[in-house]
Amino acid sequence: HPFLLHIKSQAPKPWEEVSPVARPAWCGGAEILEHGRRVYGFLNYRLPPLQEPSSTMEERATAASHKILAINTLAFTTCFAAWMLNGVLVTFLSSHQVFDWGPVEMGWLLGIPVLTGSLFRLPAGILTDKYGGKPVFAALLLLSAIPLFLLSQVNSFLGFALCSFGFGMTGASFSI
Repeated sequence: HPFLLHIKSQAPKPWEEVSPVARPAWCGGAEILEHGRRVYGFLNYRLPPLQEPSSTMEERATAASHKILAINTLAFTTCFAAWMLNGVLVTFLSSHQVFDWGPVEMGWLLGIPVLTGSLFRLPAGILTDKYGGKPVFAALLLLSAIPLFLLSQVNSFLGFALCSFGFGMTGASFSI
């Protein structure tokens, strides 16, 4: 591959292809003379040339784009609130002695949503690239509603742990 380099000279194009020659991967900003031109900076750093914007791209915000932005903001806020609700609820129930959970159990119930959200971000991002943000976000919201509802019915540590796993899925909304 030829390297694309920024050439500081009087060349008509700001980016030119030059054949790779024996040179360091990084020259630390030093000036190197190559093919009769002065080359500065990071020699193996590739930058694509600037492209013209797509003709399908909107140049100004429309009412529909503002509506989509508001709905996405509301959906993300809902996911974040659900993700954090578990920690607040577990702390409240334990501190008011509704459940007699020890520090280890509290740690598990607080850590499960964070770890689950971290693990589900990669698959959620892959699904978003493949299917788009709208269907993946809608599926995430629908799947997350199940443990939110079931949490009102559970009375054991295992039930709270499983619902915490479901709460953690909402943490994947960061990658959608």
